[in-house]
Amino acid sequence: MDANLKPILKYRGGKSKEIKYFEKLIPKFNRYVEPFMGGGGVYFYLEPENALLNDINKRLINFYQGIQKDYQIIRKELAFLGKEYARISLQKIPDNQISTYKDLCIVVHARSFGLDRDTVVQSLNREGIPTRNYFSPPIHKMDCYSEYNDLVLENTENISKNIICLPMHPFLTYADIEMIVNILRNIHINAEEIKKRVIQDA
Repeated sequence: MDANLKPILKYRGGKSKEIKYFEKLIPKFNRYVEPFMGGGGVYFYLEPENALLNDINKRLINFYQGIQKDYQIIRKELAFLGKEYARISLQKIPDNQISTYKDLCIVVHARSFGLDRDTVVQSLNREGIPTRNYFSPPIHKMDCYSEYNDLVLENTENISKNIICLPMHPFLTYADIEMIVNILRNIHINAEEIKKRVIQDA
């Protein structure tokens, strides 16, 4: 079977890679019942017409219900963050790693966006948008690991310089999401003015 749908998040215990080994063991059914949805690898692979999906993780179910309810809004906003502009992109999770989906990380491409990560963070904070900079400074640059300070770890340093964690929590509304995306858009559009202000404030 050729799967048209792919899981939209990685989850511990995912079976996407193993399906080809046990697909032939799945009996014919009229209704697909999934008590532990997780990342939904089997569900998305089988694409059943009639399904009952559940999981003990309420946040996970809220996540899926939110996508089901506001798919077009999410698609439009992700298009801005990713394909449409390519100045900001979503963090890519390799196939052999698992996302906890508790943080929405974006990568700022400073040259095309017009501002570096730190200036974008300052601009977001001015607008009342809280952010976090994970991996900053990278661990090999911390004082407690001073013996490793001279190491050149390009991937680690690239992540440290460019990643921003945006707000993500169960009470975040889609109006909030649209507001954050619009603020990012305006920051990009006004990049030159923001640069001048940063220079004046220095």
